[in-house]
Amino acid sequence: MRAFVPLVGLIIMSINNSPSFADEGMWLYEMPPNQILMQEYSFELTPEKIEKLKGASVRLNNGGSGSFVSPDGLVLTNHHVALDALDQLSDKNNNYVEEGFNKVENGKRVELKVPSLELNVLDSIQDVTADVESVVQPTASASDNFKARQIKIAEIEADCLAKTKLRGDVMAFFDGARYHLYRYKKFTDVRVVFAPENVIGFFGGDKDNFEFPRYNLDMTLLRVYENNQPYQPKHYLKWSSTGTQKGDLTIVSGHPGGTSRHLTVTELVYERDIAVAKTIKLLEKFIQDAEEYAQRGDEQKRQIQPYKFSFENSLKVYKGFEPFLQSSFIDDKKKEEAAELAADQNVPGQPLKKALDQISQGLKTQEQMLETYRLFENFREDRVLSTWTQAFGGYSGKYFMAARHILRMKQEDQKPDAQRLREYQDSRRASLELELFSEAEIYPEMEKFTLTKGLETLVANLGANNVNVQAVLGGKTPVEKAEELVAGSKLNQVEERKRLAALSLEDLKNESDSFVQLAILVDPYSRQLRKQYEEDVEAYKAEGRVLLGKRHLADTTKTHYPDATFSLRFSFGKVEGFEQEGQYIEPFTTTQGIFPHAAAQPGNKDFALPQSWLSKKAVLADVPFNLTTTNDITGGNSGSPMVDRNLELIGLVFDGNRYSFDSEYRFNGEQNRTVAVDVRGMTEILRTIYGADDLLKSLGVVVPLKP
Repeated sequence: MRAFVPLVGLIIMSINNSPSFADEGMWLYEMPPNQILMQEYSFELTPEKIEKLKGASVRLNNGGSGSFVSPDGLVLTNHHVALDALDQLSDKNNNYVEEGFNKVENGKRVELKVPSLELNVLDSIQDVTADVESVVQPTASASDNFKARQIKIAEIEADCLAKTKLRGDVMAFFDGARYHLYRYKKFTDVRVVFAPENVIGFFGGDKDNFEFPRYNLDMTLLRVYENNQPYQPKHYLKWSSTGTQKGDLTIVSGHPGGTSRHLTVTELVYERDIAVAKTIKLLEKFIQDAEEYAQRGDEQKRQIQPYKFSFENSLKVYKGFEPFLQSSFIDDKKKEEAAELAADQNVPGQPLKKALDQISQGLKTQEQMLETYRLFENFREDRVLSTWTQAFGGYSGKYFMAARHILRMKQEDQKPDAQRLREYQDSRRASLELELFSEAEIYPEMEKFTLTKGLETLVANLGANNVNVQAVLGGKTPVEKAEELVAGSKLNQVEERKRLAALSLEDLKNESDSFVQLAILVDPYSRQLRKQYEEDVEAYKAEGRVLLGKRHLADTTKTHYPDATFSLRFSFGKVEGFEQEGQYIEPFTTTQGIFPHAAAQPGNKDFALPQSWLSKKAVLADVPFNLTTTNDITGGNSGSPMVDRNLELIGLVFDGNRYSFDSEYRFNGEQNRTVAVDVRGMTEILRTIYGADDLLKSLGVVVPLKP
């Protein structure tokens, strides 16, 4: 499931937030819909239950979710969420992605620390809307108000760090109509404890992705350490021994990355005609490039695999958007928005028209800037500008990103903290440095390859005669320039990155490192683009969205939930199957079902069961393996715990079905299903296939599981 991919006039927002399906909603813990829960499930999420579930839920800095599941710091998440961690620990002699990780030496389990994995646990929440809005001036421009809000948010986050030593993230909800300060306890000593083989963690590969029935052990166990000792969380989820049944209440707690359920008609048209189409084209190119690099050998295939997985997974999602956006959905919204605008003519100042006009103005500039901005500011999180482009954008790769970060850290440190670019403020510095100074290996061959592809894209989009292209290439071909740049740098060495980061800005400018000089060369133009984008795109869209959000919340007859923002949410639903092509699909698969499912795909490596499974087929109990529920989730929920009404862990969320693509824009409770690994399957497989009795003991499993 996608980790990030980083509705419509007010009437549509009201419809979407007065759920047409009872299980719709990614709800804030500070705004639980207990009336709906009681009405539908005779269940109340009391303050005590909120505290327990909130405290047991964790956020990973690579875009996924997880949960504490033992008193000694074990964290359960997905294999695909931990894929990057497993890759960082792998080398040409140990491929933990493909082979899995399950080591015991001299009776003690081996655990490996991940170089650049940060884990956050939500400590507390404070409404800071009044503080943020206090700096807004009604007569000021959209750009000035945007900047004022950003400065105030930075001040709040810095104050949080100074006073509490906790990471503070000010989250904008309801399109900026509300701001909540989320305080996080941060952990950076996170170790891999157990992971299955990749073929089991992603069983069925792309063919089964977003499908059901499913037979997938998409799980990994990590352990959090503090002061070099296993962390003892205040709250953790008890591992259920009985699991769940059809019709039972299920609660998912996690960090959905982003949804677009409040887009205006203009924004939906932009999605359909520009953003989604361009992203698909971009991803197809990335996959083609990744496959080309993988053909160089097994080691190159290992190096590129995490990127390729992300590209393929995201491509399936975006292609799933297309038929929905081309359906009657947008036409229906046009009629509803037109009715709202007609009513707005009688409102002083016509606030709805003003909001829609501002958003449209921002989108118009975004369309004009899109290609150039993506190529120069490729680390920004946006619909088409996602973190994938750190490896496959215009100025591509980890060498360049390291050089840019080091340069900008020096430049931004000369400003007051609140006026710096957001990623270089003190509240985010430690997280940035964790990644920048990671011990994870950087591969020069892959860097040359991706940079070549990036420079070729630069030429193709801007033209060989473009002044910026000529300045960068200096008369050389992309292949020649990439070779020269990588040969002239030692930024793949962590000690070199630390040395350069310790220099003054003036001394850094005198360094001969090729990527440092490249960063210096392109930075003025890149900053200019970013400034223009923030002032002419983000500011206008933000100002319009705030107006829509305030109108949305003013409707007190509705129970509201905001779009997903990678902040902690919960959703509720029940165990249920679904109709697909005229056939009812039952909500459970079982462990023994994997063997005929594999046999039905002879010769397909994605269905090739490893020897660890084949040798235990006869003794593997036939218990529930994967299940489907009606919970409302999206990308970022990967790794989320699924619990029952007693808050016992009954499943591990890892995917949606083919009908879940629409959840970006709306919730379809009739067929949209969350797919999870059943706790009974995890228990039986850990015991029988992997012999992990020590882990089961930590998880509180003390009796044999009954089929």
